[in-house]
Amino acid sequence: MKILIKGYYGYKNLGDELIVFWLLNRIEESFNPNQIDLICGDAQRMESRLIEHKHFFPPILKKINCISKPNTKEQIQIALGSQRNKYDLIIFGGGQVLDENRKFPYNGRNLPLLYEDSIRKRRFVLVGGLGTDHSSLTKQLQKNLIQHAKYLILRDSFSYDITKKYLNKHELHKVELFGDLSLPLLEETKDYLESWEVEDTRDPYLLINLSPLCDWEESLKKIKETVRKHPQFQPIYFPCSMWEDMQYYTKLQEHLPQLELFDWTKAGVAKTVKLLYFAKLWIGARLHFLYPLKFFGKEIEVLAKSHKNQIALSDIDSWIIEQEHDHHH
Repeated sequence: MKILIKGYYGYKNLGDELIVFWLLNRIEESFNPNQIDLICGDAQRMESRLIEHKHFFPPILKKINCISKPNTKEQIQIALGSQRNKYDLIIFGGGQVLDENRKFPYNGRNLPLLYEDSIRKRRFVLVGGLGTDHSSLTKQLQKNLIQHAKYLILRDSFSYDITKKYLNKHELHKVELFGDLSLPLLEETKDYLESWEVEDTRDPYLLINLSPLCDWEESLKKIKETVRKHPQFQPIYFPCSMWEDMQYYTKLQEHLPQLELFDWTKAGVAKTVKLLYFAKLWIGARLHFLYPLKFFGKEIEVLAKSHKNQIALSDIDSWIIEQEHDHHH
């Protein structure tokens, strides 16, 4: 079986990397393919990251091909059917699959244009979140993909509720409400750190994250106040997206000259998640900055609210309550 993964991987985004690490293993477990093609924004870098984290992937690493995002000419060829029957299955998503708040093609509306044949023949799996459905065009797209999907692995309760609008009760067996796809890796890390009673060796620190969704003046005020109240904690800037969040590092340094930078692209996933686990304070905006902290039981300070963040973080609260209930019984 040959599988194509169509998402937004390789763009130096922490959330996407946590997701794709689990997704590759899930594909191996569920479908046992002989080839996996992973479309990447930077194929060479993504290949290096997979090799660097090869302990996550035995024995599937040799089956994975990181391929570059198709250019305009190649996209036209794909739309005209050049890849028809090339793949037995296509995986759409991993994070937010459909998001009407983003511009084309990042809102998912390019999927029927490029992969109409695979959608019509039900040779695809939908993975991740579905987003809001205010517009009629979004509703139509969601209905088409949900009804034709071979299987759906959803990361939040909101997305699951949407599928129930377009599927009858006899079809819900193909839908799995899994949670955020970074969850297994976070669970494994938490179990390891707690069972082995790992201690942090560095001085106490607080983590800061900003994204383009933040109001700069308001966020700066909150960050400066947090740092002022806790001078004993070293402030560390944590850019989840190296493309979008790094712009705020130098701007923050003008106000916080003691600010350090944590470059997770050089540190590796294990060290990155460990840094989140041992933080004493945290203030940020990105989902995959807030989500691990929330999972680790931290009282997070949210700088930018979005529908995606609110749903995912609310689901974590429900998950924690369920875990505590199971533990007591």
